[in-house]
Amino acid sequence: MPNQPIGITLCPRKAHLRLKNLNSTGSLIATLTGPSMLALSGDACTKKLRSLLAQRRVKRRLTQGELAMRLGKVQSYIAKIEIGDRSLNIADLIQICRALNASPMRLLKEAIEKSYTS
Repeated sequence: MPNQPIGITLCPRKAHLRLKNLNSTGSLIATLTGPSMLALSGDACTKKLRSLLAQRRVKRRLTQGELAMRLGKVQSYIAKIEIGDRSLNIADLIQICRALNASPMRLLKEAIEKSYTS
């Protein structure tokens, strides 16, 4: 599949994500709604997203326990998200990104683009 630019609109209040193909037609790829929309553990994009979250955490020199503490969670919460044993929903993603001082939209876009080129 050719690498095509993707537009992402993320609405955290409604847990709504809209992915849009930015080619000349501007055709809609998908509109995903609901808090568990990223709970696709076998999906290449979700795997990439989990990997990127772990990379950002390590880059910020945080342990899983330190990140979990920032979120008011236990270390195993972060471990399970990073390895795919726990579903990752939009609310979790936004919360984790805030704790990492990372943009959830940029992270999602990177995960989507890299999952099609890997």
